[in-house]
Amino acid sequence: MISGRVNERGEAGINFSMRDSSGNIHPVNAVIDTGFNGALALPKSLISNLSLTWHGREQGVLADGSIGLFDIFAAHVMWEPRERSVIVAAAGGTPLVGTKMFDGQELCIQFVENGEVRVSELKPVE
Repeated sequence: MISGRVNERGEAGINFSMRDSSGNIHPVNAVIDTGFNGALALPKSLISNLSLTWHGREQGVLADGSIGLFDIFAAHVMWEPRERSVIVAAAGGTPLVGTKMFDGQELCIQFVENGEVRVSELKPVE
């Protein structure tokens, strides 16, 4: 299970790890952004530290409705119970987790300061 906490600004954050290009594991604390339908958005400094592979540029719609152009990178995330290959957009200063990361999973958030955040795999429907 992936877990985290709600901060004093009401942001739900989670902790997970990412693999750099040399295979080393790095902890990441990110804010959940339910308005972002991609996987991850990371600051360029973290992308550089992880030596992620550049894959091109893509357009995306920002919260204000404007169109932005984003550098896109390939990454490996330790997303329990397994490692996942994902596409990362270079953006902003705070790592963001988008809704694509929660496909097939349950997200539970206690929206109070220091409230618990849990991500777990959904059980198959029988």
